[in-house]
Amino acid sequence: MSFDEAARKIFNFRAQKYDGEYEAGRFKVAYHEDRLYSVLDTQRNTVTLTRERNPGAAYCKAVSLPIFPPK
Repeated sequence: MSFDEAARKIFNFRAQKYDGEYEAGRFKVAYHEDRLYSVLDTQRNTVTLTRERNPGAAYCKAVSLPIFPPK
């Protein structure tokens, strides 16, 4: 599987179970594999991928990243 195919699969994920919800459900954290988490921001409709040790650390990293508008 190519890197591009793997990225497409992750971005089109259907999480069976979220590992955590934060800020009244605005941010939803899902575990994938090998410490890979996705953090869905339901207000901005964005997904951040990060490698962390737990869902709380994934949430903290995702909300601290600057978000730039698309060009």
